[in-house]
Amino acid sequence: MWGGASVNLCGMSPQLRAVVRRQAGCFTRQQALRCGSTAADVARHLLDGEWLAVMGDVLIVAGAPVSEAMKAWTGVLAIGQPVALASLSAGRWTGLEQVPEPPRPQFVVPNDRRPRDTAGLDLHRVVPARWQVDWRRGLPVTPPALTIRDMAAELGAEPLRDVVQHALRRRRTSFEALTATLGRGRPGSTNLRAVLDEVAPGFQVKWERLLHRACLREGVRMQPQTLVEAPDGRRAYVDLGIEQLRFGVEIDGFLNHMARFAADRRRARLLALELGWTIAPYAVEEIAAGVERVAAEIARHVRRLRAGLAA
Repeated sequence: MWGGASVNLCGMSPQLRAVVRRQAGCFTRQQALRCGSTAADVARHLLDGEWLAVMGDVLIVAGAPVSEAMKAWTGVLAIGQPVALASLSAGRWTGLEQVPEPPRPQFVVPNDRRPRDTAGLDLHRVVPARWQVDWRRGLPVTPPALTIRDMAAELGAEPLRDVVQHALRRRRTSFEALTATLGRGRPGSTNLRAVLDEVAPGFQVKWERLLHRACLREGVRMQPQTLVEAPDGRRAYVDLGIEQLRFGVEIDGFLNHMARFAADRRRARLLALELGWTIAPYAVEEIAAGVERVAAEIARHVRRLRAGLAA
């Protein structure tokens, strides 16, 4: 039994069985011959329907479940080296989160190669100078940063943001490595750059400025980097604040939030519990998706606070 399906591994040498299990039910004629089968054995298994020819010289064991792993191995074996899983396929194989399955398995080869018998595969080429490969669970894949850059050409802003943030949080790649993949004319660069701008260290300052202006248009004036002092001399700065109302807005960029999590929590407790401030937190992506909507929401709350103060 294999994954709930009945798979006949009889007639195979122990070496070939190990290859088949490792490669999700796939193997090549050459692997079968190297593992002790004869050309007549291969022909007989194919004629009896025990083995099936699926692509080029790639064979599968009848009854093996058709899975993403089988598709990945089939493509790699059919194309031959050098080759790598790419984009969404590479992201899923390496365990990046929030990556959808592509309609067809995706691969990349150096552009001096012209593989044959690749119908049904999504095959891209890259100049040899940019050829980079990692190995994961036996298969060649593009490195995480390059994988994410390629995925950026296929994903919308929100799912791409999720992929990037999960990858950074899990330390699968770094901000610097992602930035290094960007380049003019490289697919996905524009989309990835926009997301990196949202999570970059210090980038929320831009959104503080834009939100401040949007609040002014709503008739609400907030002080950027409002200083709040505790009686014992401790200090905290609020991104945008109205001291009279003890109300402030905090804007969190993803990477900054990771770096200063504990300090942010201590400051929040000082402001809320000891000094009686109300803090409205917003993530950069919320503001990027609709700064006018956020400003209108803040303005409504400020008007309620002012009405309560005047009562």
